[in-house]
Amino acid sequence: MGTAWLASGGKHAAIWCHASGDPETNCASLMTNGTTPDRDSFLQSHLLLGVYPTVPFPDNDHEILPHTRADAIYQEYGPLFKTMHGKRWYTGAHPIELNVTDGEVASANIFEMKPFQSGCFRIPIVWSTASSVNVTIGRNIWRTRRRSKKNCQVMHLNGVVRDCKVDSDGVIRDVVIVRGCAVVLLCV
Repeated sequence: MGTAWLASGGKHAAIWCHASGDPETNCASLMTNGTTPDRDSFLQSHLLLGVYPTVPFPDNDHEILPHTRADAIYQEYGPLFKTMHGKRWYTGAHPIELNVTDGEVASANIFEMKPFQSGCFRIPIVWSTASSVNVTIGRNIWRTRRRSKKNCQVMHLNGVVRDCKVDSDGVIRDVVIVRGCAVVLLCV
């Protein structure tokens, strides 16, 4: 997956979810028969890198076919991937920091959104064992923006959106995590 992103040069990158029985991957088997935590982890790895998985499609000859379980989880994650459309990796130094309770873990990334230089970002938070996290926005993002109204929302599975607040130090407090993930929609 990392190779696909690097090869795409920041353009749209999609990864095939090969049909059942393909020796290179067990994606179709995972999406149709795997446990929900395993399926969540698989799709969250795509969110983290900003790479889109291919979805079940009827009558194809080499990718996952429609299946009740696979269709359901792709529908749940669809809004999260859709909100990342038009993104590119933000490569500035120390853009974000996650703060979780001792013993808890979480991973995150940050993407700049079109139109670039507009101050809008997406922050996918994945593989979290915490029920909530604090996200500190780096100074190179927070302090250099002059927008008077800052906008912050958190999107969860099925497109459920909640407002969040960023304090004056650039910290988004208590970002609720659902099934290990959330995507922060931030304009600073």
